Amino acid sequence: MMRTTFAGSIFVLLVASLASVPNGAQAALLLRYDFDEANSGTVPALDSGTGVPAPGIFNAGATRTGNTPAGSSLGALDAVVDGYVSGGDADKLDGLSTMTFTGWINLQGVPANGNRIFAKQLPSGNFDGFSFALSTPNAGSIAANNFAINLALGGATFGFNRSAADLDADNKWIFVAATYDGSTVQFYAGDETTAPAPLGSNLLAGANPASLAANANEFRVATSSTGTVSAPIWIDDVRVYDVVLDAAALDAVRVANIPEPTCVTLGALGMVGLIALKRMRSRRSS
Repeated sequence: MMRTTFAGSIFVLLVASLASVPNGAQAALLLRYDFDEANSGTVPALDSGTGVPAPGIFNAGATRTGNTPAGSSLGALDAVVDGYVSGGDADKLDGLSTMTFTGWINLQGVPANGNRIFAKQLPSGNFDGFSFALSTPNAGSIAANNFAINLALGGATFGFNRSAADLDADNKWIFVAATYDGSTVQFYAGDETTAPAPLGSNLLAGANPASLAANANEFRVATSSTGTVSAPIWIDDVRVYDVVLDAAALDAVRVANIPEPTCVTLGALGMVGLIALKRMRSRRSS
């Protein structure tokens, strides 16, 4: 009886721990590419967001790498020698009035100002749509270990925003995010061991629109909507939400790619419980 109670307790503990995983980061997820279909090659990236799927097609030299955040997922986008992934004209990403953009980036060389993380935007006028990109730093020259991130938003007006703190992704994975609540942009960054922290935000040009204007350009990862030149970059777990995620929800997105010690430990305990239960049943039947 004591063994049965132990195994049952382990099951209860494991189920309870999994049930307590934050689910706010699942709300209003429009598009997600995790690139885990393979650890190499150009098999299209599945879109696990809501609405009409926009699978990501590899173009112009883009491929996959098996180097991923904490080594805990199968594949990531490799755009080191240029190229991009295209989701086509994904209409579900048009006309957003609130949003959150997230992704993991790892620079393998020096980027250029304006190299995109991802974008769906016109190249002129009010630059209808959005562009989430790398930027010149607040101090010093742009480098893999010294850059800012920016968000360009186009609608009735055009707003160009840059993070108030600089980042280092030189041969290492960092998690980056940008949120927009209809008037104000905020940037965040974390890494494999650190939760996302606010970076601050400066509006450098124009005025942020209340909502974005729809456009017929492609949603592309690693380049602009019409470009083919990327930073020397690896990118993983790209997401677009139509709501503003808070710090706790952003951390849930981050740890989705990182095995948490607590969950790993509970999983191991669950396996111990399963083994104990199977042995007990085997003894009873013999």
